[in-house]
Amino acid sequence: MRFGFKATNNEAEWEALIVGLTIAKHLEVQKIEASSDSQLVVCLASGEYEAREDSMAKYLAHVQSLRSSFQVLRVLKVPRAENSRADQLLKLATAGELEKNQNRSSRLSRQAHHL
Repeated sequence: MRFGFKATNNEAEWEALIVGLTIAKHLEVQKIEASSDSQLVVCLASGEYEAREDSMAKYLAHVQSLRSSFQVLRVLKVPRAENSRADQLLKLATAGELEKNQNRSSRLSRQAHHL
């Protein structure tokens, strides 16, 4: 995933959760189990913690608004080491997107030189 803004690790976890839940909602998934290596995100989503920062409260409110779309929604804590596969996939996707953008820029640059 690529953000058009600087994001902390927790914000990136929230963004990924929201995107995943939004996709699941559109696919009409009824039961979903999401995982995160962020203790803060998991505990806020499960109601164990209260949001103190405004940005975390906004993310939490967004996830809570999506919650009603599912019969079951669980957000589970996984150790960072177990989340490394997801991180690797994210890096591959980002690298692939960067390569596509670079190829597109090179192609456009060559086309501009021929004009």
